[in-house]
Amino acid sequence: RKYKLNYKSQINKYINDNWKDTDEDSEENGIDMDELPDVDYSKTKWRNIDKAAMGLAMICMIGFQVGSIRSVIYGILDIFLGPLNSIFPIFIVIFILSVITSVWTVGVREYIINVDVSNIQERINKLQGNDKKSLLSGQDDVDDDKRDELSKLQVEMMKGRFRPFGWIMILTIPAVIWVYTTTTIIGGQGTLVFPLLGELVWADTVIGPLRTWI
Repeated sequence: RKYKLNYKSQINKYINDNWKDTDEDSEENGIDMDELPDVDYSKTKWRNIDKAAMGLAMICMIGFQVGSIRSVIYGILDIFLGPLNSIFPIFIVIFILSVITSVWTVGVREYIINVDVSNIQERINKLQGNDKKSLLSGQDDVDDDKRDELSKLQVEMMKGRFRPFGWIMILTIPAVIWVYTTTTIIGGQGTLVFPLLGELVWADTVIGPLRTWI
């Protein structure tokens, strides 16, 4: 019995030209794998100390709603901020705290945990190319390897962006707890004059959840 080989010319072309059609398809899609930026995944990896910082931050966030935990955090900070509050008006102390937390936030992002995700974002954008809608809709005509790499890159970018979050919150949340507790205690003793709204005590609600001290 004789058999006929279909697509013989195309097969020969692929073999002889070293799969040039695949390369051309990549160029047509605007993707040159050699030009994609390299990604260092070690920079987005969470260390144990990063996880501990996030755990403490979560405890502080929960403590804002739990009176016993909030009292402990307030008592610790009041050792340092109480004398300052007895010297300066409360709005000066709030201003000092806002400067400290702002400097701490910038310091964490720039010096303590400097995670640059720009290469990851650039690689994602170039890999998506003209297939962005197809990737989002889950169409089958998109290469599975490309979809898997994009998913990995997006996870790594999220990990990198959230890595400094715990470090920032372990100072910011306790500062908010101290101000909240202090202004609640002295609520009837301190006031502030707002344009249009008039004179308000520190614990008054201005708009929605926003209080005077915020």
